[in-house]
Amino acid sequence: MAIQDTTDLEYTTHEATKDLGYINQTPQQGIKVHSCIAVSSKGEPLGMLHQQSWTRKQRSGKKKERKKKPIQEKESYRWLQTAKGAEEGLAEKIQLIHVADREADIFELFAQKRSANSELLIRGEYNRRVKEEMGYLLPMIEQGSILGTMTINLERNPKRRARQATLQIRGMRVTLEVPHASPQTSQSPSSGN
Repeated sequence: MAIQDTTDLEYTTHEATKDLGYINQTPQQGIKVHSCIAVSSKGEPLGMLHQQSWTRKQRSGKKKERKKKPIQEKESYRWLQTAKGAEEGLAEKIQLIHVADREADIFELFAQKRSANSELLIRGEYNRRVKEEMGYLLPMIEQGSILGTMTINLERNPKRRARQATLQIRGMRVTLEVPHASPQTSQSPSSGN
C-alpha cells in the first residue's frame, strides 16, 4: 500500500523562522508536507516512496476562483504528483494500492494514467455521476453486494457518546462521468469502489 497524506508543521511562535506560509485557513504559519509511505500487506512499514513540501505565500482564494484553475496550478495537484512519484522505480511484479482520504477524491487523479500494477483506494467525498443505470455513485454502491462487515469501537468525544459502529464493505466496478468542470479530461476512468 502507498499511503499518502498531508501534515502541517506549525512554527507560528518561532519568531526567528523566515519564509513560512499559511497553514489551513488560519493565521498560523508553517510548512505543508505531503508524504507517501509504503506499507506491506501485513501492515509493516517499508519506507518513504515520495515526499514534497511547500509554503503557502498567501491564503487560498475563494472556492469559485480555485475551481477555474487547471489542476497543475492547484495545491491538490500534490495527490497526482505523489501517485506518479510513488510508482517510479517499482518493479512491475509489485502490486501497488494508493490509499488516501476524501481530500484525494479528485477526478484528475482517477483519470491520470497509472502503471498496470497500480490501483486506487480513495475515500469518497462526492456522489459522482456514473454511466451505469442509477446515474450516481452512492445509489450504485448501496445496491452492491456486501463483501464484508466489521464492528469497531468509537471513543467518546465532546460531540457524541462512546458507541460501537458496524461497517459494511461493498464494491463494484463503475465508470465515472467526466465532470463538467473538467473539459480538459477526455476519458472516463473505471473505479472499483
